[in-house]
Amino acid sequence: MVNLDNDADEITMPSPRLDGRDKQKVAKKKKGKMADHSQQKRDKYLETLVEQGIAFEDDRRRKLNILDKFVQDQAYAYVYQKQQDKEAQEQKIMFMDVSKFTPRKKKYWGDKQDEIMQEHAGGQQSTVNPEDNSGDYYPSPHDGGY
Repeated sequence: MVNLDNDADEITMPSPRLDGRDKQKVAKKKKGKMADHSQQKRDKYLETLVEQGIAFEDDRRRKLNILDKFVQDQAYAYVYQKQQDKEAQEQKIMFMDVSKFTPRKKKYWGDKQDEIMQEHAGGQQSTVNPEDNSGDYYPSPHDGGY
């Protein structure tokens, strides 16, 4: 039953919100702003990591390219040096005067000279008979006139 004698000003209606609900809402907004700020910091940090990773990968590729070039240069230098050594050895063999050797050494070194000449002739058969290493070469006595 309702008492009409009571003053209407004294009647308090229950609020549709619970006490402290506004405080919770404000706290949640603050937390959201902090979460947004925290998310921005994480995004910035991840972006920095990605940039550093890209820079690292670029640097790694650059170093690998330098290393590859170095290895290629070293391989070329090795092949070139081997060729130079071979040519020097061949030249030494070609300048040997086999006429002063024993028949066995004369044959061996004469055969080596013939091989070198055939190799430099492009594999064509030489007119020199490889079996005949006697040759028509007769060294002249050294007269000191060089």
